[in-house]
Amino acid sequence: MLSAVPASAPIPAPPRLLILTASFGDGHNSAARGLADAIRQLAGPAVRVDIRDFIRESQPVVGRFLEKTYAATITHAAWAWRRFYRTASRLPLENDPLHTLQPVRQALAHDLRRDPPAAVVCTFPLYPPLLHRLLGRSRLPVHTVVTDSITIHPVWRCDSVRTYFAADEISAELLRPWAGPDTTVVDSGFPVSPVFASLPTRPPLDPPRSALFFAASDRPTFSRSLRSLLRDSPSDLALTLVLGRHTRRLTPVARHLAAEFPHRHLTLLGWSSDVPRLMATHDFVIAKAGGATTHETAAAGRPSLIVKIVPGQEEGNVELLQRRGSGLLEENPEALGPLITSLTTSGQWSRLRDAAWRHRRPQGALTAAHYLLQSLSPAVPQIPQAPPAPESPRPTS
Repeated sequence: MLSAVPASAPIPAPPRLLILTASFGDGHNSAARGLADAIRQLAGPAVRVDIRDFIRESQPVVGRFLEKTYAATITHAAWAWRRFYRTASRLPLENDPLHTLQPVRQALAHDLRRDPPAAVVCTFPLYPPLLHRLLGRSRLPVHTVVTDSITIHPVWRCDSVRTYFAADEISAELLRPWAGPDTTVVDSGFPVSPVFASLPTRPPLDPPRSALFFAASDRPTFSRSLRSLLRDSPSDLALTLVLGRHTRRLTPVARHLAAEFPHRHLTLLGWSSDVPRLMATHDFVIAKAGGATTHETAAAGRPSLIVKIVPGQEEGNVELLQRRGSGLLEENPEALGPLITSLTTSGQWSRLRDAAWRHRRPQGALTAAHYLLQSLSPAVPQIPQAPPAPESPRPTS
């Protein structure tokens, strides 16, 4: 007589880590992707990582309109964005008296009920107040990756946040007064792609031989900037131009100037998914002061030449570079070429590159991911050791 075979117990699903982001600028999404990639690298299938943008998902038409409005405002009406940024701290995000956030809140609530996460990580400051209202006294851990540096907007502050991950050591100190008795501030560094931590790199050359230019401006300003670089920077400096989402708008300008200066070495790229390698193989980066680009440049140990600041959230990025001595601000497009020539002839370049190499931090995502995985124990029984931080030997000429 055959004995009954007991039914096997169902295999529990891996814990879910929900990362909430938004497409206003590149920093929030970049931080979310870098952190997610690091968690997958460290934990593999032991953790499910889910990145969601409920602002876009809950109301796609309105969400995309707001994203385009934001991009147009910071490009063409920076004064208007400065005014809004300064008054945004008084917006009642948690109470939402006009119900403008109701679609986002409903979509978030539905997701939390459908597939309860083990923890939530926010890379955009709208979400912690919404979670605070939805969760009440729930024990669901809420962590926040603060993508601002130094000039940290008060909207990031929320009493329900368990952990703040700071983009740099100065910002960590500024965040600690916000932390309550149950809140931890982790100086993780900005969660750039973990590729930065494994990519072979070299110190910048002295004098520099190559520059990486991320275009993000109106056509007249871009034209004047590129002309100055091609006309007045050292003749042996190779320039790589990344046009990204501005490819269609700015390519004709770039090609016209390339034809005007045929003796210069100019490489045009559209959208690139290989930013870590590009930064590691160039000697310095020319860009606006966005959070993602600023900290990616720092992760690669490259000096920054900042050509544009969005008022408010990007001012702290420039201050961070200036305090470290690893970056300069030059918003006059006509002065870019002469500035680079002056740096290489005055000796200031050596100080910039030494400071940039000394302060490089490619481990931000891995550090934050390791902390989060440890906080999920015993749901994730085996947490690998965090990889050691890379050594930064002094550059040699």
